[in-house]
Amino acid sequence: MRATTDQSVLVDRLIAYINIDRQRGLHEAQAERQRILDNRNLTQTEKSAQLATCDSLIKNNQPLSAQERTNYRKGLCYGFSVMHSYMNAEQKLDWWKELLITLSQWDGQEASLATQTNLSQSRSTNETYDSLFRRCTDAVLFHQGDTHVTQTRESQQFQFLTPNGLFESGTGEKIKPEAHTTAIGTFSDKNLMAMLDEATFSSQSICLI
Repeated sequence: MRATTDQSVLVDRLIAYINIDRQRGLHEAQAERQRILDNRNLTQTEKSAQLATCDSLIKNNQPLSAQERTNYRKGLCYGFSVMHSYMNAEQKLDWWKELLITLSQWDGQEASLATQTNLSQSRSTNETYDSLFRRCTDAVLFHQGDTHVTQTRESQQFQFLTPNGLFESGTGEKIKPEAHTTAIGTFSDKNLMAMLDEATFSSQSICLI
């Protein structure tokens, strides 16, 4: 039997990681703010500009609110679906599944984020829980395509995978959808199976059902 993961458990781990990561970012921004205040070599204009940047970082690294945690728990299905379909299209689904299972097994402690955690499907031998969580959270939150949850650029889920949408691959290449088709309605078994025939899709199709 192949191992699986409960998405609710995984989302709880993501929430725990995001809070820890924000706390680290908050401490770094506060320390940098103090260094700027203590720097006598800066002009007042330079100091004001740098303090404004630090204040923005401090604001963005506050712990997740109760409402944010609730939004995460009920609103990440689309992001996970896009990533699942994309990884399947790129023939990296086994790696993605192993990543999610591994992250769901994290103990939730900051100290263990530095633990080396290499995946059997990965080419890298220097992965840690920290680096794996960052890759997962960045991908899922961005591809959620909903500012209500992710607070990224303004977007709508129904536009996310269109040719002019915001979808981005995680390969460093600018891969954009070339076409987009939506089918909505009540289908007979025959019509549904015909629509989902593998021959209908190219090897790099993203299909969300």
